[in-house]
Amino acid sequence: MLLMGLSVLGQTTTAKPTFDLAARQIKARPYVEKALKEVASIQNEPLKASALSQIARAQAKAGDVPAALGTSQSIKDERQKAFALHFIAGAQAEASDVPGALRTVETIKDNGTKAFALSLIAEAQAQAGDVPAALRTAESIKNEPPRGDLTKLVALQRISAAQAKAGDFPAALRTAGSIRVGSGIDAQALVGIVVEQAKAGDLPAALRTAETIKDSSRKVLALGMIAAAQVKTGDLPTALRTVESIQDDSKKTEALHRIATAQAERGDVPGAMRTVESIKDDGGKAGALRFIAVAQAKAGDEPGARRTAESIKVPGDKAFSLRDSAVALAETGAVPAAFRIAGIIKEDDMKSSALQRIAAAQAQAGDIQGAASTVESRLVGYERCRGYVLIVEAFLKNPRQLLLEQQ
Repeated sequence: MLLMGLSVLGQTTTAKPTFDLAARQIKARPYVEKALKEVASIQNEPLKASALSQIARAQAKAGDVPAALGTSQSIKDERQKAFALHFIAGAQAEASDVPGALRTVETIKDNGTKAFALSLIAEAQAQAGDVPAALRTAESIKNEPPRGDLTKLVALQRISAAQAKAGDFPAALRTAGSIRVGSGIDAQALVGIVVEQAKAGDLPAALRTAETIKDSSRKVLALGMIAAAQVKTGDLPTALRTVESIQDDSKKTEALHRIATAQAERGDVPGAMRTVESIKDDGGKAGALRFIAVAQAKAGDEPGARRTAESIKVPGDKAFSLRDSAVALAETGAVPAAFRIAGIIKEDDMKSSALQRIAAAQAQAGDIQGAASTVESRLVGYERCRGYVLIVEAFLKNPRQLLLEQQ
C-alpha cells in the first residue's frame, strides 16, 4: 500500500519521491549489457573501440567498476583504452571513491589523458566541498607533454567553477587568479564566475568581474551573458546598452543572440524576433533563430518552434535547431511531439543524435523502458549502442544535479 500523504498538524502534505541511486543502478545494468551485445554488430574498429569506452563509463556510473575495468581491457586501441580508464576514474571520484579513482589513474599510460583524469578528480573533490584536497590533486598534475601544464590550469578552472556554483565568489576569484594570465583558461574561469554571479542576481559584481577579463572574445561572451540576465529581470534597455558597449560588430552579434534567446525564454517571442532583425548578417540571424526555436519548444510550442526552425536559411543551423527543439520537447514530456520534429530532420547523423537525446530525456524522467524502446526501434549499430549508454547515464543522473547543470 502506498502512502499518498502525511497529516501534519491537521494539514495534508504529499511526500516527495526520493532519488534512490542504488536501486536505479541495479535497474540500469541490463541496458548496459544490451549495449555490450550490440558492440558485436559494429564492424568499424575505431567505432567499436569508442563504443566500448563509453560502455565502460556507463558501467562505472552504474556502480560496477570491476566490469568497467574489464571492458576497458578489451579495447585494442590504446588511446581509447586510456579514455575509458579516465571515464572510470571520473565516475569513481563522483561516487566519492577518490582512492579508487587515483588507483585507476595510475593504470593510464598516456600522460595527457592521465592529467585530464586528475582534473576530473579535482573537480569532483571541489564539488563535494573539499577544496583543499582538490587543490592538492591539481598540484599533483605533472607538467609533462602533451598538455600537462594546461591540464593543471583546467583543473584550477574547474575548482573555481565549483566554488562559484557554491556561492563562494571570493574563493572562486582567488583560484581563478592563480591561473596563468594569457593562457585563455584564466579568462574561461572568470566567465564561469560571471555566469554564477549573474544567476545569483548580483549583476554589478558580474560586470566588475567581466571588466577584469583580458581576452576580448571571452569578455564579449561574459557581457552577452550579463545582457541575457538583464533581460530576464525585465530590463531590456540596460541589456541593449551592455551590448552597445561592445565595439566589434561580429562579437556584438553573439551578444544579441543571447538577448533574443532570453526574450524568447521570457515568452516575448515577438520581441526576440525584433532583436533578430537588428542583426545584419544571415549567419548571425540563423544562430539567433536556432535558440529562439528551442525556447519555444521548452515552452511547449511545437508549431512555433517548427516554424522558427524551418525559417532558418543556413542548413547546419536549421538541423541543430530542429534537433535541439525535439530534445527540448521531450524534456517537457511531449515525446510524440519530439518524434514529429525529429522526423523532419533531413541529415541522418542529426536525426540519429536527436533520437538518442530524446531517449535520454525519457530515461531522465524515469521511463527507462520507454527510452529503450526508442533506442531499439529507431537506431541500429553504433548509434543504438550509444543510445543505450546515454539512457543509462540519464537514468542515473540525480534530478538535483541536472537542475544545477541546466541553470
